[in-house]
Amino acid sequence: MASVKDKLKGGFDLILLFGKGIKPFEEDPGKAAALRSMWIPLVLYPLAPLMAWFYPPIGMQDGSYPYSQIFMNVTAFYVLSYVVSAGMVWLFGFWLKQEDRFWLWLQAGNWTAIPLLIVTLPLGAAMIFDWMPREELDRISVIVTLYSFLVGACIMFRSYKINWELAGSMACMMLFANQQVWNLLYTLQDIPLVW
Repeated sequence: MASVKDKLKGGFDLILLFGKGIKPFEEDPGKAAALRSMWIPLVLYPLAPLMAWFYPPIGMQDGSYPYSQIFMNVTAFYVLSYVVSAGMVWLFGFWLKQEDRFWLWLQAGNWTAIPLLIVTLPLGAAMIFDWMPREELDRISVIVTLYSFLVGACIMFRSYKINWELAGSMACMMLFANQQVWNLLYTLQDIPLVW
């Protein structure tokens, strides 16, 4: 069984798209290890509403929305996007008849969230302390988001041992699904879509 240090190193390797990053997770690829890693999204969750306090989501940044509504949207998005993404990957594994590899993907994805957070801390600081204009930070955020989906494709590629094209397609579908979660949340509250 891989240590916490090995899993963190594996997460850093995966965000750099190195194939060796999946190895620590392959040592214990089962359901129990994946469920043990669920503490990571729970611990990282408070950062989402905290960031939204300083840097509201696009479309809600004009100050006309109360923080309670922003908090609700960010929380709903955090939970729904996680569930939708995991559900899509589970269905994908079911389609490939590799349902057991879902747990490897889930565990590696959870652990990779820590290095991604560490790497994006300077961007978070720029948002909190208003070091750059919002438009520039939004552009950088889009690039970081797209890169995180590329990392997700790498994890899919390594976890399910599929080709890059299929892994990239799954990452694109998850990006699309996450955007639809935002669209749904905004539409239900009559918030204009700005994208």
